Amino acid sequence: MVRQTAQSRLRVLHLAWLSLIVLAAVLAWPDASARGRLAAVLAGAALPVVALFAGRAGRLGPRLLVIGWTLFVAAAVILTGGALSPLALYALMPGLVALAMNDRALAAEAGVFGVFAYAAAGLVVRWSGPIGGETVPEMTIYAMALAGLVLAGGLVVTHMAARAPQQGDLPVEPRSPEPAAPIPALPRSGGHLWLAVTGEGRVRGFSGDRFGLDTLKPGITLDQIWPDGLAALKQPGAMRGAARLTDGQHVAWASERQASGWHLMLSQTQAAYFASLSHELKTPLGIILGYSDMMTSGLMGALPPPHNEYAAIIHETGEDLLLRVEDVLELARAEAGQRVLQDEPVDVSATAQQVMVQMTPMAARRGVTLTLDAGEEVWAQADLRALTQVWQNLVSNAIKFSNTGGSVKLKTARDGRLATFSVTDTGIGMSPEEVAHASEPFRRGSNIENREGTGLGLAIVRSLTERMGGRLEIQSEKGKGTRMHIALPEAISTDWP
Repeated sequence: MVRQTAQSRLRVLHLAWLSLIVLAAVLAWPDASARGRLAAVLAGAALPVVALFAGRAGRLGPRLLVIGWTLFVAAAVILTGGALSPLALYALMPGLVALAMNDRALAAEAGVFGVFAYAAAGLVVRWSGPIGGETVPEMTIYAMALAGLVLAGGLVVTHMAARAPQQGDLPVEPRSPEPAAPIPALPRSGGHLWLAVTGEGRVRGFSGDRFGLDTLKPGITLDQIWPDGLAALKQPGAMRGAARLTDGQHVAWASERQASGWHLMLSQTQAAYFASLSHELKTPLGIILGYSDMMTSGLMGALPPPHNEYAAIIHETGEDLLLRVEDVLELARAEAGQRVLQDEPVDVSATAQQVMVQMTPMAARRGVTLTLDAGEEVWAQADLRALTQVWQNLVSNAIKFSNTGGSVKLKTARDGRLATFSVTDTGIGMSPEEVAHASEPFRRGSNIENREGTGLGLAIVRSLTERMGGRLEIQSEKGKGTRMHIALPEAISTDWP
């Protein structure tokens, strides 16, 4: 209702103003020398009125009106003497009209347009001289300027009336805000983020780990950090689940409904949390491995025997730690669906020989015998990097869980249309219950005897094996040893016997 009243006032004001302009032109019409310019001024004055009535039903109406006034400003200044013309006051009209429509953003733009039109028209007159013959009579120009002042006053009154409370409006009683629940203080790097979310889906406050989200701040919408997050919270019975943030991180979430919205907790999964740490470990590990390799190879000069042995231990331990870091990163990539495996023919026996060379120093230092039974090439349809990682984890685990004097045997074979390989050790073994949970992430047996490890090795082995289309079988007896057996699809190629 208020908007319709303002529009009606605008139409009345514009019609009254146009009537005054026409009256001033009619009084000066007997002067034949000024008729050309008077007609041009009248045509320009009709532009904003036509724009007002033509655009009143559409969203572009206010902008059309501003454009109409901008064109009239330029025409009026050019036709009545340039920058010093009394009609220069019309340069304020586009902004005043926008304010009368209660559109502050448009008023700012319109003010710029009006000043630009005035300046451009003044420059045109200065550079090209008077246009269209004799000037409009001075008294006519003053009369048109007076009409502009009347219109400006009416626009100001319209703007003030639109902002004032209307008769009949009910007074709005101020509503006391609901007491906000205190925001818990969480550590900034603990892998947990607590959020207070309003019913409209805006973040009222937060505490804890920001997860690297640069856009996180009070006032943003939840969907800016968690796409479709508000929709997930509004699901009937939704209290927890998994989410993918805008930066690609996977987190678990839990929510609690409040009168004013939700309390939301985002938590990194174990794999994601350790993956962030693993990325930070890879750089110093690379430096350690690089320098220890230089020392053992004698690149900077031969080391005395004891020191050479120490450098070899550093290098071996660094490679073992790097393998664990890769395991954590692999698990995180698998959870995020970011690891794409290649499907190509791979020689399982050749891969086993490479792993033998890599793992022999580790086995020798622990007093474990490492052997390989691979009489022929065994080709599988697999990913070379993933297959190498599977071998490394199986052999590393077998060595670590074998006692001094034990043995670890690697074997490859072809079984019909399958490429199979196994790792058998004489280590501490597992109970049936431990075998059932052995390939779960971060699960370790009860008889590990303080042996190092993350509990990820077999989880990675099973994940990669299944993604390559294979299967893992675990046979173990407590106190006697373990056999890990893997079957992969035979390679699809004519390049191997």
